[in-house]
Amino acid sequence: MKKINRNSKQNFKNIKIRKKTDIGLFALILVGGFFLLSTLSLNMLFTNSSLSTLFTNSSLNTLFTNFNNIEKVSTFFSESIHTSNDKQKKFVYPLGYTVGIKANTDGVLVIGYEDDTKAYVGGIQIGDNIVGIEDEKIKDSSDVVRILNEKKLSKIKITVLKNDKYKTSYVNTKIRNGNYMLGLWVRDKISGIGTMTFYDASTNMFSAIGHPIKDTDTNELLKIRDGYIYRPDSINIIKSKGDEIGYLEGDYENSKKIGEFSNNENIGIRGSFADDLEKDDLCNLLEVANESDIKKGKAYILFEGKKYDANIYDIKSEEILLEVIDDKFIDTYGGIVQGMSGSPIIQNNKIVGALTHVSKEDAKKGYGLFIQEMLK
Repeated sequence: MKKINRNSKQNFKNIKIRKKTDIGLFALILVGGFFLLSTLSLNMLFTNSSLSTLFTNSSLNTLFTNFNNIEKVSTFFSESIHTSNDKQKKFVYPLGYTVGIKANTDGVLVIGYEDDTKAYVGGIQIGDNIVGIEDEKIKDSSDVVRILNEKKLSKIKITVLKNDKYKTSYVNTKIRNGNYMLGLWVRDKISGIGTMTFYDASTNMFSAIGHPIKDTDTNELLKIRDGYIYRPDSINIIKSKGDEIGYLEGDYENSKKIGEFSNNENIGIRGSFADDLEKDDLCNLLEVANESDIKKGKAYILFEGKKYDANIYDIKSEEILLEVIDDKFIDTYGGIVQGMSGSPIIQNNKIVGALTHVSKEDAKKGYGLFIQEMLK
């Protein structure tokens, strides 16, 4: 195990997608008094705990250092769109720094059954999002516990949301040690590590990760109520070895919040930096590549302030296939590791994409999303 201090950093995670591993996330979950080992899909190693959820750790190393006020930055960066020969060009700031991520879900996600008999499950399915109990809005698992123990009903009305449709079920409650509870396992918090892709000065927004935060137990995209990013103090590197994909872990529990987000989409997360964030040392503005600009051949990955040589060996619909060929990168990480997802891919002085997955068969190979997809 290697350790990165505040002045050097890294990140990526694990989730199956055919032959790909999405730089994902591991979590220990507690629901209704039961623990469940599970894996979340975010490009991170998760850690956190709530009434019905207990997560396992993550972190970041330094995102920005000294960057005077964001107003000034927005003005200075208003040059993020240029016009040349009647063709509009888009420019963004590539980032490539790891961040610790914490988020609260909107409602609570059903991830399993403590008792799968019809009386305790009703029509509720794994992957449903509980948003109401007895017509009271549910924000998190503490609301579930509070309402159950205020109402003290043997049968209770549950409202769930799935695929933008609401449905109602009536289920039996249980009493254990004098407390009312459901026969369901739920989750309401996540935390982990991801990598920032770029900052768009024209919108004052950042984009990160390159793929959605999903729950691996259900494979459902998590509805985020509020999410936050942090600077980790340090990061440990668990290197990739053979067919074992490595990962990054760290501690950011006492770190300063540097931004927030609520958008969790197929192309990752988007949000804004804190108004009082100080930054400096941003990379130079880079032009955003069009799909036709992306070519097979030499490129590099920007990660933790360093450029690592890579080779783009294939280009498919909305997807870049590449291999990292940098000896220092391979020596440090053993290949792509969980937590690096979101790292910018740069070619011919243009940002062309973001790293999203690692090949399960060869950790030196990975997959990337076209950068244009992250700007839609």
